[in-house]
Amino acid sequence: MAEKKAPNKSLLIGGAAVLLAAGGWFVWQQFMEEPPPPPPPPPKAVAKPAPPAVNQDKLIEEILVVSGLDGTLQRLPEKMLSSVRQSGQQDKSGKLTAADLREMERLTQEAFSTQGFRQRVTARLKKNFDAKRYQEFLADSATPLAKRMTELEKQEPKPEELVAYMKGLAARPLAPERMRLVERIDTAGRASELAQEAMFSTIKGMMRGFAGSDTKQLSEVEKLIEKQRAAAAENIRNAVRLSLAYTYRDVSDADLAEYAKLHEKDSTRFMLSQVYEAMIEEIRDGAERFGAGLEKIVKAKMAAQAAAGSKGRPKVAAPAAASGASGSRVHEDARDCLRFDENRQVMGCAERYR
Repeated sequence: MAEKKAPNKSLLIGGAAVLLAAGGWFVWQQFMEEPPPPPPPPPKAVAKPAPPAVNQDKLIEEILVVSGLDGTLQRLPEKMLSSVRQSGQQDKSGKLTAADLREMERLTQEAFSTQGFRQRVTARLKKNFDAKRYQEFLADSATPLAKRMTELEKQEPKPEELVAYMKGLAARPLAPERMRLVERIDTAGRASELAQEAMFSTIKGMMRGFAGSDTKQLSEVEKLIEKQRAAAAENIRNAVRLSLAYTYRDVSDADLAEYAKLHEKDSTRFMLSQVYEAMIEEIRDGAERFGAGLEKIVKAKMAAQAAAGSKGRPKVAAPAAASGASGSRVHEDARDCLRFDENRQVMGCAERYR
């Protein structure tokens, strides 16, 4: 058998890379007298260290503080209490006594508390915990622009300045692009939605307190509120957006556009959606608590009036007539109160029908 001839060295040098890449064992046997050494064993996989566990409570607490959401949760009950106080100051019926107002304030404080909102939001954020999104949201909230905007959002507008600003808009409306930026921030942050739900939930709770166990009246009130919702919602949306425009009045279009982009990021939308849903749940439950407490007050007052032989029995609690008629003018008259956009106005109006 003829001896295997050694390959030309220049061929080996010139085609080594191609041969090694494509030839495998067969090519090696064509050019080498001896089989190639076995391939080296693959390197042992080095186990990557597990990422440190995320402290959920600490991360959520930091998010609430840095983003300014903590301040929002603190201000919500204060705004509701302020609304009740204003309703008492503007009541013209003469039926809302100082004692009544104190009871209304007490009910409001018991039904809506910073602790209640905070616990609800924290529980929701822990239930749907997403470390990656949360950490990204925290990083975005800590940027100079976001921190500056958060500080602006914390400032309560001075009434006289706000009035002057609104008058200025009547003469010189916002540029369309500026208004679109404000609308983007409102839509992503769901500020208008929150304001609407807060208003309608509170009205339902109040009406539930005045109507008591009259299920028919409650059903009618529910229908009336829903009929008014579309028009009132538009008014609230416009008011919220004009308020945002006032808050950002000294911010450049470029910075406002960048802030809108931050709101529209997946991590921000996810976070704000969790907070929004938790706040709505607490508002609705608080409205139920407020209504239940108000019902007790109304019933106690009625009982006292009946015992004293008073003729001023609140019509709101009068049972429906057996004939199926409303049995009380409150079914017709009290609905007029729903034309107002603010809780304090509705409450002050409803007092006339007690």
